[in-house]
Amino acid sequence: MNSSEQKNCRKCFEKAETLPARIIPWSLIAAVGAAATVLVAFGYLFSHCARCSMGPHQVEQPRSVGHQSASQIAKCRVEVAADGWVLGAYSAMLLPIQEWLEGTDSEESKLQILYRMQMCRNYVAYSAIYFLHPEVNVRGALVLAYGQPVPDSPRLPDAEVDQTEVGAGPRRIGLYLIIAALALAIAVGTLFYVVLRRKVKSLALHQRELEWDKDAREVEFQTEREYRQGQLRERERRYAELVENANSAIIRWKSDGTITFFNMFAQEFFGYREDEACGKSVAIIVPRTESTGRDLSNLIEDIVRRPERYFKNVNENVRRDGSRVWMAWTNKPVFDSEGNVTEVLAVGTDVTDRVRAEEQLRILNSELERTVARRTAALQFANQELEAFAYSVSHDLRAPLRAIDGYSKILLDDYSDRVDEDGRFLLVQVRDCAKEMGLLIDDLLAFSRMSRQNLVLQDLNIEAMVRLVFQEVTDGCPDRVVRLDLRPLPPARGDKAMVREVLRNLLGNAVKFTRPQAEAVIEVTGNRHDSEVIYRVRDNGVGFDERYSDKLFNVFQRLHRSEEYEGTGVGLALVRRIVEKHGGRVGAEGDVGKGAAFWFSLPLGNGGPEDVY
Repeated sequence: MNSSEQKNCRKCFEKAETLPARIIPWSLIAAVGAAATVLVAFGYLFSHCARCSMGPHQVEQPRSVGHQSASQIAKCRVEVAADGWVLGAYSAMLLPIQEWLEGTDSEESKLQILYRMQMCRNYVAYSAIYFLHPEVNVRGALVLAYGQPVPDSPRLPDAEVDQTEVGAGPRRIGLYLIIAALALAIAVGTLFYVVLRRKVKSLALHQRELEWDKDAREVEFQTEREYRQGQLRERERRYAELVENANSAIIRWKSDGTITFFNMFAQEFFGYREDEACGKSVAIIVPRTESTGRDLSNLIEDIVRRPERYFKNVNENVRRDGSRVWMAWTNKPVFDSEGNVTEVLAVGTDVTDRVRAEEQLRILNSELERTVARRTAALQFANQELEAFAYSVSHDLRAPLRAIDGYSKILLDDYSDRVDEDGRFLLVQVRDCAKEMGLLIDDLLAFSRMSRQNLVLQDLNIEAMVRLVFQEVTDGCPDRVVRLDLRPLPPARGDKAMVREVLRNLLGNAVKFTRPQAEAVIEVTGNRHDSEVIYRVRDNGVGFDERYSDKLFNVFQRLHRSEEYEGTGVGLALVRRIVEKHGGRVGAEGDVGKGAAFWFSLPLGNGGPEDVY
């Protein structure tokens, strides 16, 4: 609950506390005043009605009698009413005033009649008055006369009804009404008091509930506030411990460079106590120039002016003892309401070792680049020498070999009778060596050309290519039984001529090294692996010691004697160069007397009907 809500609740409680004291007195005063008002109003009304009941309410218009005798005067009806109550009906003799006065004998009677008329002016109706008994004067009461006309007489027998008797009925009714009104006022006031008292009790109960709720809310608010304050203090303590014990330099400085906070790590790292650093410029740890030559004289102003550029910054700093260190700073600016930088919170980490390692790496990279350049130049020179050698081999070495082979053949053909058996054997060996030397020259030329030859990539039907190459290599040994176990092979993408050379070497070796077997079996399989295909050529030949498998793909490396198995030792080296040129890999597995398996990988082809082989 906030302060405004507490003030509103307090005002409601104060109003509820003073409500009974303010309402009950005024309620009683209002009830008594209402009763008094009703009493006065009814008293006035009925007293007026009582007086009005003595006068005529309705009078029939008398007929004109002129100077006729009294026996000729018409009888009239007079109905006396008050506030709707008919109090009585009286027969009265009505005469015009003038005629009555003329019929009066004495002046005294006339004066008395006129006086009565003046006193009872409210009871005159239609220029006529009630018949007044001249001799009756009871408490000033009005006497009403009634009767039947007496023949030959101006008088009438009369009966007397005074004013008290006439107004008694209305006054009783008025009194009853006043008493009833007073009782009604008292009842209404009592009912109002009871209802108001219940309302006051309800308000008082609600007030107590509000007070309890207020107390509970205050207790809850106080508890919550203490809990939040405790949490805040705990967080502040942890933050202070974190800042003080952080493994980074934490420095807070104003926009003019004045240091306002210097944590423990910064004190130990830079060699300044907090009281020595605070109040001084942060320039005490920033050199004017880095060891790399970078100018830092305006670094502080630049950070304040363009904080977004220096949010992450690495620069060289200086310690109190003058030693240089490299720090990676995270600079967080603090802005005022107008958007100006007032302070900068800088968190720095020592990266001296990293910067020095990077510098060493740059030096090594530079040296490596120079070395690569030198070796590239040497390699280019070697390639040029190799090309020259290949040209020399191609032209200069073949001529003597052809001469040796030709002369040996002439000796065997034309002079065989002059040479004994040993001589003929030696001549045959000379010719075989010349042929072997020619094959070696061909392989070396092919190997050297492979490094300079460009790839012509296309989708290849490896399965059809294996069948064709197998037919070629087995045509030279028609007396042997060699069976090809060819599994379905996925297509590959590569240079047609180069891939055929790979298959020719691997299948040729398999046929050659299965020679001791009565039935040679060569198995060719292929499996997809991600974006490449791994092909495997397995035989049941003599095998080899797997310890020397890493030497098989080097130039001139042989694991069997040339007398047993022909070859130059260049074929597998050529296979590796071709496969690596396609971005693939090669390998070999074997066991002596149990056969060997050679595998290589090529990029996966699309496998369309246009595949070549």
